[in-house]
Amino acid sequence: MIRGHKQGDGKDRIEAYGVTRITKSRRLTLRSSGAPAGILIPQSHQGRNPRFMWQGMSATTAPICSIPHLRTPWRGDEIVRVCGRLDALKGTGRRPAWRRDQFVGLYNQAKFRDDTDSAIQIIRDMVPDDALVLDRIIDDAEPHMKRGTPILLACPSPAFDAPEDLALANRKLISVNALPHTLATELAGAIGGEPDIEIAQVARVGRTKLTGLQRFLWQPNFAGEVRRDAAYILVDDVLTKGASFAAMRSYVLSQGGTVCSYVALAHGSGNDRSLALTARVRDELIALFGNEFSGFWRREIGHDMESLTDAEGLSLIEWWRKADKRSGASPIQRLRDSLLETKSRGSDQESSKTARG
Repeated sequence: MIRGHKQGDGKDRIEAYGVTRITKSRRLTLRSSGAPAGILIPQSHQGRNPRFMWQGMSATTAPICSIPHLRTPWRGDEIVRVCGRLDALKGTGRRPAWRRDQFVGLYNQAKFRDDTDSAIQIIRDMVPDDALVLDRIIDDAEPHMKRGTPILLACPSPAFDAPEDLALANRKLISVNALPHTLATELAGAIGGEPDIEIAQVARVGRTKLTGLQRFLWQPNFAGEVRRDAAYILVDDVLTKGASFAAMRSYVLSQGGTVCSYVALAHGSGNDRSLALTARVRDELIALFGNEFSGFWRREIGHDMESLTDAEGLSLIEWWRKADKRSGASPIQRLRDSLLETKSRGSDQESSKTARG
């Protein structure tokens, strides 16, 4: 269990800073009053007039993403603290067979049926009292703890106790995944913070089912009050490409907040991962798509190349390796065409769902 962290001197440091512990699980509520705060579009992005042209484009051609996915560039030292392997979270990598079946069942209940009790069992198994990842998280937050700054743990999904009237008005706000909020609450009790109850995801719930280029077109948006006197630890259940962390970080920073750490319950490797685009991947993207790639991405998606995560950059390189090159189009033209095709298919699917509903 992670209700009281015992590894190293983390516990002593928490008590020395006089931080109040939270040991009881909390069901979080989504604030439904007031207009959600949004990310302001800087003047440099307004209009997003293209500096470069591609086949079929004119100066008035609309960008692929009509609402830009704005991001704040990385500093370069952002690291996600990973608690364990993805197959351990899902239960598929556990042995013997009875234990595998047990955790597969717990995972399905927690991930898809909003079962907090199952989420607690998984999290306390993956992050015991002596887990080294807790020391790494405390190391990230320690400079702020020393100054007496409140530590808040926020996660990129809506609270699962959304008011009924709000749920009826917009069913997309309802999350069936109990893992992120439960992890935030459990970690808060372990490291001496509090789960944030203000920030909530208000668009693109359910990124688990998005693949490939879809993840670039449909990204999460956030609303809610950001405290400028606190330091935030961003928490999610699974680290894939890091887009949810990037979007939530940008929202917090745009509202004057501070982010001190990032935590994922699981990643395929089970190891900590860097978020910022590395020099190697940046150079490969430029070699593949040309020097105009950053301007292209800013116009079509809403942010420049430097705001991509390293995993996102690698996924674009891998996309080109598998792409159909028989058309003879340049890589950047083929990328734009594929993004448009992906957007069109997504719009058709949404229209079909609406018609059936």
